[in-house]
Amino acid sequence: MARFLGFALIFVTVVVVTTAFVVPKFFLSSSYASERSTVIAAPSSEIHAVISDLTTWKDWTIWNAEIDPTVEYGFLGEPGQVGQSMTWVGEELGEGAMTIRSVSDERVTYTLEFAGMAPANVEFELAAKGDVTAVRWAMSGEMEGPPHLRWIALMMDALNGPAFEQGLANLKVRLEGEGEPGGGDA
Repeated sequence: MARFLGFALIFVTVVVVTTAFVVPKFFLSSSYASERSTVIAAPSSEIHAVISDLTTWKDWTIWNAEIDPTVEYGFLGEPGQVGQSMTWVGEELGEGAMTIRSVSDERVTYTLEFAGMAPANVEFELAAKGDVTAVRWAMSGEMEGPPHLRWIALMMDALNGPAFEQGLANLKVRLEGEGEPGGGDA
């Protein structure tokens, strides 16, 4: 009986290791993408001014001193210009950088980097419709490295989505001037 339990334990271990490390390599994509949208009652130029100035991100995204009182930011470059960058270091937020890659009236793109991870692509699209602007926030990238990271790629939308929704809700409050940013539904 003990011999059977030993073989069963070895079999279960092999199945778990295979599932965690081998299966992702062949059956799960390393690509990920997250996207959320909202409509803000403000001109696209006002929204553009906020999203293209990295010094404002700590004021409307959830990645700020509220969730990491130890975070320290650094900024280089001119707001709204290609090359403006933001760096951060914090116990909860870790270490990373974001740099504006392109700027147009309808779109701003960034490169997002976290220590030890492949860069991600971040994009905002603005579509003015009369007195309101549709805002789309998207991120995509690759989980490079060990195959088990593909499980994380599979969950990235669920991990990032709520943060994007809250950030867009905070951006909406900031630009529409109603309520207080930070809480509530997106």
